[in-house]
Order: sequence, then structure tokens, then C-alpha cells
Amino acid sequence: MESSSTYGTHNAGGGAPREPYRPSKGPRNADRVSFSDARKTNQAKRGYVRQVQPRTRTGESNDEYKKRISKRTYAEELRRRASMKSGATLAAIGIVVLVIAVSVGIGVFFASSNAKLSLGDSNAAGALTAVEEGQPFYVLCAAQLPGASDGAAAGEGDTSGEGGDSGESDNGNASEGDNASGEGGDSNGEGGDNASADDQQGGEPAGEGEGGQAPEGENPEGEGGEGSDSADAGLKTDTAYLLVRVDPANKHLAFVTVPSSITLTLSDGQSHYLYEAAAVGGDAELIKSVESIADVKISQFASIKAEGLKSVAAKLGLDEATVPTAPAADQLNYKTLKQASDAQIAFMVAVLDKALGDESANLAGYLSELSADVQVSWDASGLLALGEAFTPFGEVTVTGSLVPGRMATENGRDAYIITDNAWQLMLDNIKNGRGPDSIDGGDQLDLSQISVTVRNGCRVDGQAGRMRDVLLETGFDVSSVGNVDDGALYKETFVIYHDEKYAIAAQVALADIGVGRSFDGGDFYSFDTDLLVIVGTDWVAPDGTGAQ
Repeated sequence: MESSSTYGTHNAGGGAPREPYRPSKGPRNADRVSFSDARKTNQAKRGYVRQVQPRTRTGESNDEYKKRISKRTYAEELRRRASMKSGATLAAIGIVVLVIAVSVGIGVFFASSNAKLSLGDSNAAGALTAVEEGQPFYVLCAAQLPGASDGAAAGEGDTSGEGGDSGESDNGNASEGDNASGEGGDSNGEGGDNASADDQQGGEPAGEGEGGQAPEGENPEGEGGEGSDSADAGLKTDTAYLLVRVDPANKHLAFVTVPSSITLTLSDGQSHYLYEAAAVGGDAELIKSVESIADVKISQFASIKAEGLKSVAAKLGLDEATVPTAPAADQLNYKTLKQASDAQIAFMVAVLDKALGDESANLAGYLSELSADVQVSWDASGLLALGEAFTPFGEVTVTGSLVPGRMATENGRDAYIITDNAWQLMLDNIKNGRGPDSIDGGDQLDLSQISVTVRNGCRVDGQAGRMRDVLLETGFDVSSVGNVDDGALYKETFVIYHDEKYAIAAQVALADIGVGRSFDGGDFYSFDTDLLVIVGTDWVAPDGTGAQ
């Protein structure tokens, strides 16, 4: 390499041969380099150069240069990291303190709320069935209602008399106001004495002064019908029970009012009113009693006093008139109980709508505010979770109903007698998430498709026509009006069906009539329509006709 003629040069044209490097002679060309002083020149000649500063130009941009010169030194970076570590430690300590404070606050909130919500020494827990995850469940709400209102609603029947009997027999009288007068004429042009299949079979006479033939063990005298003067003035009506099917997955609430005047045998072996169950065996006895009536398992229980109802209304800004009250004991019938049921359910819906109306609702705030008024088997966290499942409340489907039945005298005292067929049909609908008034497991009841025959059995001119008008206003299709053909005086109004699927339709008709009872006529009555209504002396028309 040292003898190469191209070492140190790339001159393609050649030149003088390069002299080989000889260290003993010192650095080559050192005497040709100019330095600022003699000392540096001598050092260069000896082959020692301490510092060389070439004049170079890099590709570094101005921005890159600024970033490079602004970069922290190693010592500065150590100080920065130490400062960040200290700050992070302080932040962590602050977060821990905040979490502890929030946890203590939440703990105090839940502890306080749970203490207020607690059922205390109630034995309800022992009767409750655990909720299956993701499945609908049942809640029993027990409420003490403010005092009974005075007086009866307009048009309610409250008489057991002959209903203004004109003394004229309806037995085949063609001048009966239901036909000849045009006041309630038969739309088919049938005479009142027409003994067709639309009337009671002639082989089943009701008997003068009787309440009509009573099939399947029904009370033949019809005693204790709504409004009869055998009503027990001492019957308590200030207790209300709502059975609620709660379906969070489908956002569906189904309310069913269970009359407290239902009678049943309790654990002491004696017959009692339902409202006496708690006195016999505590809340657990009440829960088991309602379970036996509804054939369901109850998973949660809630209780509220009369003053609690008023307090809840005041705190939520609801009108005091929305607070449900107890019906008068001497005015009990299906109609008044249905009105009371509607009021109770409407109040519950108003409360829930106020508390869960939209997604911005302050559930915890409402819970804290209302926890002193109601006692429940839930804890506060469970209630909050349930509330969130039904928020916003505007998306929730709500249905309401009353256990179908009638007031009657049983074993010498007034009681609410359940109409079994209608109740079983309603229960089947509720358990399967349908509306309580669904028919054939499908569509909701369409009254315009329910045909009705009306027969006058009270011997008051025009009563069948007046009954027709009431049923038409409700929405029923009244296709035939006339008189009973057996000459009997019916002291009780009947709504009769012979196909079980019309049991609920009969109960709806009974609710508008306000008195009497509904039942499956079986082979005792013959008619071609869906329902047969026989007007008894217990019914008072809206214009007052029929009252003594």
C-alpha cells in the first residue's frame, strides 16, 4: 500500500511518484501548514495535533437544532424525574384520600338508608323466595290508607229493595218498557215475552223473590250482593295490598290489587279476613296468604303507613288529592273497589314517574329523601339497581287490574268472593307477561266484538233499556234486549257467560254495572251471544231509576 502510486490521490492523469512514508522523517508536509504561533508549528512538525476544528456544514435544520440545544442535560433530567415522582406520590395520596372520603360517604349513605328502609323486627324475610337472576319476580306492597271517604259515588247501587217496583209483572207483558215503549226496545224486534233461546230455559225457574237460578254452588238467595243492607259497617277498608310482577328485562310492571276483605283460613285454623293475617302470624303470614290466593312466589315486601303516603306525595310535589283513600265500608262493591284499585295504582305510577322520569333523575337523592317513609326488604343498593333498570320510566309498560270478584255475605259476614274462572284467566295472562284483560292468550279485549243479550228481571219498566245504554257506552255490542221469560223476580243482577274465555269480559261489564256477580252459566242458561245480563232489583240506573 505504501508503494502504491494512487495512495492519497485520485488524480486520473497521474503525477510524480509519491515518496513512501517514513516515520523517522516526521509528519509529511507539516512544514507547509501555517499556525498562529511557533509553538503550534513545532507541535505540528513533531506529528502532534491537539485540536482540529474543520469547517463543516451539517444537514441539521433550525428546528432540530433548537430541539437539540434545548434538551435537558443528564443532571436536569434526573432532577425532573425526581420532581415527577414526588408529584405522582402526592397525587396518589390525594386520590387515596378522596376514595376513602367517598367510600366513607357512600358507606354512611347506604348504612343510613338501609337503617331507615329496614323492616325492623318483621318476619317477612322468612317467607320470601329468592329472585332468579334475569327472571321476573313478585313484590307485595302493603299500605295503610287514610280514612274512608264519606258518601258513595254517583250511580252506585246501595239498596236491596224492589227497586221501585211498579207492581206490574214483567211475566210476558208486551208493554214492558224494554220493548213496547221504545225506551229500550229489542233491536231485533223481539217481544219481551219471547221465550227464545236468548232467555233463561223454562225448565230452570228462579222462583218469585229469589235471585235466579244459582248454578255450581252459587248462593241461591243472592244474599250480600253489592249494596245490600246486610253490609258489615265494621269491616275494615283502610288496608290495601298490591301484588306487582316486576320484569326488568322487558321493562314491564303489572299491578294487581288484592282486596283485603277476601276471607281465608290462616295458620290458626280459623277463617279470617286477609287484613287480619299480619295480626295472626306477622308479615310472613300475610305473604303466604297472598301467595295462596295468586299462586305465585313473592320475593320482596314493602310496607308504608298512611302518614308515609302523604309524606311521599308532599316530598315529590304531588297533589294531595292523588293520595289513595279507603273506601267507605258501607259502600263496598266491585265498582267502588275497582275505583279504589285504580287510585292506588295511579298513585304508584305517579311516584315512580316522578322518581324515574328521565335518565338525569337523582335516584340516590330520592332514595335518601323517601327512605324514612317506606320500609322494604331490599337494601339501598338493590333499590338503586332496580331503579336504574326502569329508567327512564316513560319506556316502561304498566298494567293494572283488580282480582275479579264481588262483595257478598259469607258465613254471616260481608266478604269479597273471587270469581275463580276470571281470576285464573287473568293470572295466566299476568304470569306470561300479557295484559290482564287479554283473551285467548293473544290480543287485548275488544269490547266492540263482545255481543251481549240484556234481560229485565227486576219488574221496573225500562231497566233493560237503561242497562243497554250503559253497556253500549262502555263499548259492548248489545244485540238483544227483552224480558226474562220465567216470571221470576231477580233480586241480584247477573252477568253470565258460557265460554271461559269471556270471563274477563263479564268482569268488565260487572265493573260498569257496579252490582251483582258474574259466573259461568253452563247448562242453566241459554243464549246465543257472548254474554247474558239479567237486570236485578239491586241495580240503580244512572238516572236513579230503580232506587227505593
